[in-house]
Amino acid sequence: MSASPPPPPPPPSTPDEPGRGGGPAVPGQQPGPWAAPRQPVQPGYGQAPGSAPAGWSPSPSTYPPQGGYQPQPTGYPHGGGRPGAPQPSGYAAQQPGQPSRPGRSPWAAPAPAPRRPRRSRRWAVALGVLLVLALGGGTTAVLVDRADDQRAAQELTDRLAREAQELADAETAYDDAVEDLDSVVDSLTTLATDVDLALTDATSDVDDATLLLDAAPVGVVPEAERTALDTARTDLSTAVDSWGPSQEAPEPPDARPTTTDEIVEATEQVETDVETLTTTLEDTQTGLDTLTTQQDTLADAADALLATVPATSQSYVDTYTVATNASRSEMQVAAAGVSSSWSADSSTQLATFAAAANAVVTSQTDQEWLLANPVHPNRPVIEAFARSLAGGVPVDFAWAPEVNGYGLDGSSGGYATWNTAQYGYSTITLSDNVAERWPEEGVQALVVHETGHAITSKCNDLYAAPPFSSDDEMFATSWAISMGYDDGNGSGEWAYGRPSDEQIAAAGACR
Repeated sequence: MSASPPPPPPPPSTPDEPGRGGGPAVPGQQPGPWAAPRQPVQPGYGQAPGSAPAGWSPSPSTYPPQGGYQPQPTGYPHGGGRPGAPQPSGYAAQQPGQPSRPGRSPWAAPAPAPRRPRRSRRWAVALGVLLVLALGGGTTAVLVDRADDQRAAQELTDRLAREAQELADAETAYDDAVEDLDSVVDSLTTLATDVDLALTDATSDVDDATLLLDAAPVGVVPEAERTALDTARTDLSTAVDSWGPSQEAPEPPDARPTTTDEIVEATEQVETDVETLTTTLEDTQTGLDTLTTQQDTLADAADALLATVPATSQSYVDTYTVATNASRSEMQVAAAGVSSSWSADSSTQLATFAAAANAVVTSQTDQEWLLANPVHPNRPVIEAFARSLAGGVPVDFAWAPEVNGYGLDGSSGGYATWNTAQYGYSTITLSDNVAERWPEEGVQALVVHETGHAITSKCNDLYAAPPFSSDDEMFATSWAISMGYDDGNGSGEWAYGRPSDEQIAAAGACR
């Protein structure tokens, strides 16, 4: 175990400077190692005597110290002891303050200073407050008046702006209403023109339908189609009569009013006119559409009636077989001339067909009577003989006392026509004495010669080409001789000359 060296001897003490831990620097202050001298401090404003001065923090112990003293720390300021240094003892330094008076504690509070009267200050303060209030009240009144003026000016500006906007809006609404009125008036004007044209056309259609019905007698036109046309005509005529005269459209004011109220009132009137005219426009358009539909219905009924003509014509041909071929052919020609689409000419076309159809009926009646009451009993025999040689060509017969300058004074005459149209019918006309002289050889040859003319409609190409080159009499004479009827007086040889063998052979090809 080693021994520690002995502690060094303490340094020699040096006398303290006054106020640095030596003797008392201030009377009544206890000496301390680091206590600094303090100047007496008067109590501050609002500080009670004996209280801590401003800026000086009291220690945690009770202030002022109980018993009139406070222990002081020993050693260095940081609290550490200094080895070998003498530890001072004694009382704490007296707190600075007013010098104590004999017989009183140094901590006793000083006597209060005499107080000065303060009434004059209060009056001065009150007078100042009144003056400020008076001045402030005047300023407030000025500010209020100015604010009222500004508010009134702003309200006036706002009102004028609002009225200007209301006027502008009213003018815009008025202009829009007038524009709408002009538009609906233009539409009505255009529609009125369309209505006038439609009424004119409808009136013409009613008149044409009346003529068509007059041209379509019952018995020629089927009853169902005729009734439908009559009904459609009546409906259209009633619709035309229901239209009243045209009315004048209202006009907007010549000039736009100036005030807002006047403009608003005028706008309401214009808008009312627009609403009324719009309703009129819609009703007129509906009426026009109805009129157009009725016109279409009438046209359809007329077309349906006209479409029955071809079937009616064929039914007449099939029904009236005894009627002359001429009457039936003429009826068929008339039927072909009737257009299936209704027009202003339809009534004339239908009237022509109706007349031809009635002629067929009349011919049928006449021929039936002649068959039942022949002028001469040989007429039916002669007619049947000629038809048997005609090769199917329909042949009509007519009788007269004199034909082509012959038939009197013991002579006999005949005349024939042919038609290549429709089914190529022909007509043979004979003098009455042919029936009286039948069946003489010359009379038979005469009937065959006329039948040769009739069959030309069947052999038109042969007739038109060489060796005949459309020579009517040479073709008929050659054909009669080729059929074996070569009596020169009746066959035509005496009247027109003897045909060549080539011609006779060529005519024999037509049967």
